[in-house]
Amino acid sequence: MIEEKTDVLDGAENILKFMLDRLEATQEKLDGCYDYLGPSRVITIEPVRQACLRLGERGVRVRYLTDIRKENLSYCKEILQIKHLQMRHINRVKGNFAIEDGEGAYLVAHAIEKESEPVKHAIYSTIKGLVVAQQYLFDSLWNRAIPAEYRIRELEEGVIPDVIETLRDPYEIQRLAFKLIKSAKDEILIMFAASGSFLRQQKMGSMDLLLGAALLRKVRVKILTSINQDIKDWHKKTGPIEEIEIRNIEPLIQTRMTILVVDKKFSLVAELKDDSKETSYEAMGLASYSTSKLTVLGYASIFEALWKKSERYEQVTRLYDEARIHNIAQREFITVVAHELRNPLQPIISLSEVLRSRASSRRRANDTTEEDEMLDVIARNAKRLRLLTEDILDVTRIETKTLKLNKERFNLKDVINAVVQEYQNEIRIHNVYVSGKGIELLSLYDDTTESDNNSNNLMIVADQNRIYQVICNLVNNAITFTNEGTVSITATTSNKGGSRADVTVSVKDSGTGVDPEILPQLFAKFASKSNEGTGLGLFICRNIVEAHGGKIWAKNNADGIGATLTFTLPVRNVLSLVDEVQEYIQEKKVGLN
Repeated sequence: MIEEKTDVLDGAENILKFMLDRLEATQEKLDGCYDYLGPSRVITIEPVRQACLRLGERGVRVRYLTDIRKENLSYCKEILQIKHLQMRHINRVKGNFAIEDGEGAYLVAHAIEKESEPVKHAIYSTIKGLVVAQQYLFDSLWNRAIPAEYRIRELEEGVIPDVIETLRDPYEIQRLAFKLIKSAKDEILIMFAASGSFLRQQKMGSMDLLLGAALLRKVRVKILTSINQDIKDWHKKTGPIEEIEIRNIEPLIQTRMTILVVDKKFSLVAELKDDSKETSYEAMGLASYSTSKLTVLGYASIFEALWKKSERYEQVTRLYDEARIHNIAQREFITVVAHELRNPLQPIISLSEVLRSRASSRRRANDTTEEDEMLDVIARNAKRLRLLTEDILDVTRIETKTLKLNKERFNLKDVINAVVQEYQNEIRIHNVYVSGKGIELLSLYDDTTESDNNSNNLMIVADQNRIYQVICNLVNNAITFTNEGTVSITATTSNKGGSRADVTVSVKDSGTGVDPEILPQLFAKFASKSNEGTGLGLFICRNIVEAHGGKIWAKNNADGIGATLTFTLPVRNVLSLVDEVQEYIQEKKVGLN
């Protein structure tokens, strides 16, 4: 059993003699870690070189760890010729120590790192705890190191070694960021994790370094960040600089990482740990530094993709604003034109009606004249123009969300009867133009659930003029696509829990039906395959009905002849409230009497 002890050695000759003895005593393995001066001592000190060669001849496995540089490259290559020896490279390794057979460890100190400076002090220990600790340290360094052959090839071929490091010290991360910005020659790409990251770096001085790189060295600087007012003020204060571009990145596509890419050769990526902190040292977490070409170009590609996305977003935003302004101006123009058209139309319609009434009173029944037909043409086309102007105004109101409803209680039957009366003359004229074929307009009611005592009532609460407009549009649409047969208006009510829940109005025709291709979007704006009309009427109907809380739909009839357009209006809640109010008022009147 080896005695546990520690010896301190002084003097170059004593240390050299001791090391040669230990090399000769090593039986199975030797692990050694040496600074960049170590290889030259192995080769230039002949007794040491011979002792190392004998290690190989005896089959001792040697692991040699050192910092391989151009200065010691020839020595390292010669050491690699020793049998059973493996060598690895690790950057800037400090200290010299070795572990022999896992039982003894010695440490050699160089007071001054000069090749001519002799070794003055050394420590040798067989204390188990110390040996185990040194072995653990060596193994940790060995696992991080790269094979000597790779490092030698890099030095001989001038290849810049790839570096990927994880950094934990926020002060070291900040210093490295400054160093990279100062070293930039062509381009700096930087994306901040948040607007707070930008402002913290401004306080740290990073933005001044970026300005200096742009102004003094003409380095192209691209900055992506979520722009707030503070950043706008900074940008305004610095003024336009040709080499610096800054763009807004939407918070939704931001990462929690600040990415810095310099000259597409170096990347530094730092995570944002806590955006509420005042300083970057407190806010940042881990960071990754890399000179690996694939890694750096990968981050550069991510930046460029987000840069282009931000550019497209700015373009879309600008186009949207331009379109919105144009749309507002267009609507204002349409409104003005519609009003200007409506003003002269009203007297034309009124006077043509007066003239037609006077002409009718002077002639015998069914005695039409050419003047009557001309008056009919004037009246019909004037009404068409009036409807067109009203449709344009209604579409503008719908799109600007200014369509207002003036709700009141009224009898839906009265409205349907008014529509029938209004369109009787339209049907008469229509029948003339379809070579004697005729259309009959019918109104049907099914109000068996009506709670009013007067069975002729179908009371609802809605905007009477707008509901009249909807039914007129549906009837006009039915007449337009029907040459012969009937157009019927049906009004029904439903019963839920003993009280009327809604009213349903259907307009059924025996015309050509709805093209299946257009049916799904029949109530959309401009949805029409007909040469007649603008395609606005049903769009307006849908919006009026939906504004009342109702629904509207269309379907072709089951027998294949014509179509049915239907809408519903909810009436239960509003109507019952109105009834209660009227009953309360009536009771008060009775009480007063």
